[in-house]
Order: sequence, then C-alpha cells, then structure tokens
Amino acid sequence: MVQAAFPSASDAIAGKYGWIGLGAMGKHMAGHVHKLNGPLKVWNRTTARAEEHAAKYGTTVVTDFADFSECGVIFLSLPTTAQVADICGKLNLPSGAIIVDTTSGDPTATIEVSKVLKAKNVHLVDCPVSGGPKGAEAGTLATMLGGDKEITEPIREILLGSFSGKSVICGPIGSGMAVKAINNTMNMAHV
Repeated sequence: MVQAAFPSASDAIAGKYGWIGLGAMGKHMAGHVHKLNGPLKVWNRTTARAEEHAAKYGTTVVTDFADFSECGVIFLSLPTTAQVADICGKLNLPSGAIIVDTTSGDPTATIEVSKVLKAKNVHLVDCPVSGGPKGAEAGTLATMLGGDKEITEPIREILLGSFSGKSVICGPIGSGMAVKAINNTMNMAHV
C-alpha cells in the first residue's frame, strides 16, 4: 500500500487527526481537539471508553491501529513511555506525520522513541501537560513541548486553540519531559 506523504508540518496538520488514550485527562483533551479541528479518530485499550467518547463528542471509534494510517497528527495520552514506545511500534503512519506525546514520561526513553520514528520519517513532539483533569476539562492545561522547532511551533498553535492555556517550547526532543519532571519535583517539595 502506498502511503500519503506530508512534505511539511503544515501539510500534516491540515490532514486527519487521531487520539490514543482516553483516560481522565485524555478524554477531555481529545474532545477539545475534535471541537477545534473537526473529525478525530479515537482508540482506547477499552473499546467501551472510546464508544462513550464518540457518543459524547462525535468522534470516530477505531479498533485497529491501521485505521490511523492516513492521519497527519496523532496524539498519545498514555501512562508511561514504555507504552508510548509499544504503541508507536504498531503505528504505520504516512511519511511526515507527527506524533504528539502528552504522557508525563522519561526524557531519555523519549529521545530513543524519537530516533526510531525518525527512521520512518515520522516526527515526535514530547508534550507533557500540567493542570490535572479539571484543567483538561476546562482547556487550560500548561503544555511543555520538546522537538524540532519547525514541528513544535505549528503544534503549539493547535494546543493553544484547544486544550492548553499556556504552551512553552522548551527545546529539543525530551526537553518537555525534563521540564515536567522538574515541575513534578518542585510540586512535591512544596507539598
């Protein structure tokens, strides 16, 4: 099968969207992205949760990762970087597609996932979020981005228009995850 190719980040962003992981945060964030950008394909480990999301927000449930094969941008909202790596290994995305990882993950492991994706000409943006489920529902999350600037800048515009009240580009891939780890450490120290 011949895959579509996105020659630029703008072209990928103008394509179809997907969301993987509809937990306490992801379900709200995905709803905001769908409202802003139109049709959104959603997948969750528990299909019933994806079906609930579709009923509430009008998203489209997919049960096979192959159904994301035409998406220009895929968002991940998963518990760990190990799960991100596993899912990324199962995706067959068009050349030039962008994966936005909203997991609060491991900076070093994120760099390794990015290298594997880059060999397939798929871009990774690490984009951990802060603000909890209430912030996700309100669309006021803080987002910390790491990745190539020509990719992170257009992604940042999507975030600010959907589920993020504040979005900061922190540097190269892994930087967002590192800043989130520092943020979590400082929060724990204050508690």
